Amino acid sequence: MIEKIKCPYCGHEQSIQADKNAVCRGLWVRCKARHCGRVFEIILPKKK
Repeated sequence: MIEKIKCPYCGHEQSIQADKNAVCRGLWVRCKARHCGRVFEIILPKKK
């Protein structure tokens, strides 16, 4: 199962996808929405 990453500021779905079991920290991306454009960190915590 793959889920799309959403911008935490505007909710726009990004062109980045993550597996349900993925773990990530320290990955910074810019929102692709034309009205937003903010930079945010992708944090995917380890699921228990």
